[in-house]
Order: sequence, then C-alpha cells, then structure tokens
Amino acid sequence: LPPEGAIRARVLAQRAMQLYWTRERERGTALSAQAAEMARAAGDPTTLLYTLAARHAALWGPDAVDEQLAVADEVVRLAENSNDRERGLVGLGWRLNDLLVLGDRTAVDEAVATCARWAVELRQPAYNWYATHCRAMLALLDGRFAEVEGLISKALAFNPQVHDQSASQSWVIQMYGLRGEEGRLEEMEPMLTAATELYPAVPAWRCALAWLYADARR
Repeated sequence: LPPEGAIRARVLAQRAMQLYWTRERERGTALSAQAAEMARAAGDPTTLLYTLAARHAALWGPDAVDEQLAVADEVVRLAENSNDRERGLVGLGWRLNDLLVLGDRTAVDEAVATCARWAVELRQPAYNWYATHCRAMLALLDGRFAEVEGLISKALAFNPQVHDQSASQSWVIQMYGLRGEEGRLEEMEPMLTAATELYPAVPAWRCALAWLYADARR
C-alpha cells in the first residue's frame, strides 16, 4: 500500500474534483493544492500524478489557464520520466485543451502528434479514439471539410471497444460543427433531439438544438 500520507492525498484529490460541480468550488481548489503538496511530501510519484490531474480538474476554467497548463506540463513530464504512457495521455489531453484556449496552434499540433504516437504504442482503443478525435478537430479548425467526416467516422468505429458515452457524444458534436460549416445543420435535428432526451441534465444539447432552429428560421 502507498504511505498513509499518499492515501490521504488521494482522498483529498477526489474530494476536490467532486466539489468542482458545487457551490464550494473554491474550497475544492484549495483542497487540490493541499493534496498535491501532501503527495510531494509522501514521495509517491504515482500519487503525485493522481493529485496533479485532480488539481487541473479543480482549476478548470478560462481564468487559471496558465496555472492549468503548468500542471498539465508537469503531469506529462513526470509520466515521461516514469514511462507511464497512460497517465501521460491524460496530461496531454489537459494540455491540449489549455493550448487551444491560449491559441497556440503550433503547440497544439505537437500535442496531437504526441497523443497519436503514444496511442499507437499503447494499442488501447480509448486512446486511439481520442487521437483520431483530435485529428478530426484540427481538420475542422483548418476547414479541411473533405477530410473531417472520414476522421469522425473513423473515431466512431472505436466506440464499441471504448464503451464510453463520450465517444458517441463527440461524434454528434463534431458532425454538428461540420454540418454547420456546410450549411446543412438541419440534418442534425434527429440526433440532437435524441441527445436532449438521452441527456436531459446536460443543457448544452438543448442549446445546440435551439441554435439549429434559429439557423433554420424556425
């Protein structure tokens, strides 16, 4: 078992992530910092990686993006030093999001390339799905619409192996972006209607459906 301090650090980290979705978010941010310091003191690298991931999650938002990026960079660096590709891919995912917020396209491209390379090494469907999903995102940002649909479909093909609702939801989101750029947004109505019924607690789906109706002057 890890040292007692490491176990306490993990518990605090988990609590910090839970508080993100409550009115006690600031308390969660403080707990995440405490958890990371406890993990450092315990000298347990695995727990430190865990608490840093929680720290990034607790900070999530546009106001702390520089601090988030520093945390993500540390996760990737520690994961590389310990040859922990799985934890490294988690850090890369966070890093990619932060870099997009900052608009650093060169670094975004490098992060996606590293994701793809590590996913191939691990040979796990979830990571191959994520890497393909990111490539589709870049193609959509670049306006390479002829490539986008094929990449989105390729990512969706991993869905039966991934067993994660994120994969199917991401497919709808990216198709929504593509069809919007093509002027074919109304084709997404059946999928968005289904999503609002399947995920009633997620307001974003109703927002997307409302935008579709507005775009169609309905």
